[in-house]
Amino acid sequence: MMTSWNPLISIVVPTRNRTAILFKAIDSLIKQTYQNFEIIIVDDASSDETVNFIQQIKSIDPRIRVVRSEENIGPGGARNMGIANSMGSYIAFLDDDDIAHPNRLALQLETMVKNPNIGLVFSLVEVVDGEYQTIRIHPKLLSEGNFPQEPEEVFKLIYTDYCYIPNTTLFIRKEALGDIRYIEDHWLGEDWYLILQLSAKGVRMLGINKPLAKLYRAENRAGLLTSIKANQYKHKIQLLKKMRAWLKLEGITDFDSYYRIALSNRYIYGSQNEKGVKGLFLCIWGMMLYPKNQVGRIVLKSRLRGIFTKSIGLMGVR
Repeated sequence: MMTSWNPLISIVVPTRNRTAILFKAIDSLIKQTYQNFEIIIVDDASSDETVNFIQQIKSIDPRIRVVRSEENIGPGGARNMGIANSMGSYIAFLDDDDIAHPNRLALQLETMVKNPNIGLVFSLVEVVDGEYQTIRIHPKLLSEGNFPQEPEEVFKLIYTDYCYIPNTTLFIRKEALGDIRYIEDHWLGEDWYLILQLSAKGVRMLGINKPLAKLYRAENRAGLLTSIKANQYKHKIQLLKKMRAWLKLEGITDFDSYYRIALSNRYIYGSQNEKGVKGLFLCIWGMMLYPKNQVGRIVLKSRLRGIFTKSIGLMGVR
């Protein structure tokens, strides 16, 4: 480290029924080069051997603390419970199936020290499969040097497109976080919602152009979610509406003109996961909301071409 300053970092690790892989995540934190931390494992109403397993892990290191919710409150609620129990000046997050690079905390804290105006630091992740073999490096915007610097530009990007900030690499000054928390009544996109709130409030963010975590993406990955993966666009549309209401409540009007673009994209992206008439309808609806949507035009042309080709085939035309 560049400084002898040694602040406490609280690392929040939510988990639910993950006995098989939780140890790898915790082990990667214990082996950090920066050692002044506490690990807060939030047990989100596990119903398997996780309860006993966590107690065994806890005995390994006195810096490990455990809090438990008796009801399944989801990823947002579990992380908020971890925040509420944190004692550090900084809060870091790690998902229970991911692995932190040994220098993660040291590099992120050093970045904060060098940039006192930065409230949140994140990094690239190495997306790995079930055998922990690298699939890709994410997000490309950061690796290619195209991630925006200004909070309002971060908001516009994430609001209209996608959350390019991997939640499992978040490292936040507690004072910058303030009273902002993960949304709890949506179990999909809760990280997207948090980043939008922070950027709308003017919190400056900085990405480290180096993978500081392995992001586990096996085919049989269950995660903290259950059966919410279907119809993702519906959940994201609901979140858009809630974000719009929150902005209005906060008196933030700078992003009003981006709502239709964001809504249009949600329908168009959703159409790509639907087949037949439903997918076509979602795409058309998205284009009606924002006719200038270039991605929508490409998707719509592709769908119409596919329908035309299929129709020709059914008619037996050679």
